[in-house]
Amino acid sequence: MAGSEARRSPWLVFADDAGVGRQIVARLEQRDEVVAMVLPGDAFASLDDRDYQINPLNRADYDALMDALRSDGKLPRTVVHCWSVTAEPDTATERCQELGFFSLLFTAQALAKHQNPQRLRLYAVSNQPGEVHHPGPGEGHP
Repeated sequence: MAGSEARRSPWLVFADDAGVGRQIVARLEQRDEVVAMVLPGDAFASLDDRDYQINPLNRADYDALMDALRSDGKLPRTVVHCWSVTAEPDTATERCQELGFFSLLFTAQALAKHQNPQRLRLYAVSNQPGEVHHPGPGEGHP
């Protein structure tokens, strides 16, 4: 994607409680990028011209978000998912799964339903990376 085309393509940032997502949004806005920010909440809502909230566990909220972004002309080409960034190192595993794994899964499903995934970049940001095991020769998958 050419630089000027990338700048005209909307960004979607899932902002975390630690502030990493908000810093990304601020930098993108300094570059005059089109940005929408998503916050976790109780139900889907359009909060203002830029901000939305969704219930991380409600799959339908992700579709409602994509519908709203499409009608606002902000269907993203680049998604930065920061909900796996935690301010507290002892965040419960269940909450990490809700905001990390399941939210990423629901986001990918909604994006695939609403646009051509070949034209999309999805970045997952985390400060609690899990271990990735690469089997050696002769080891099969666990």
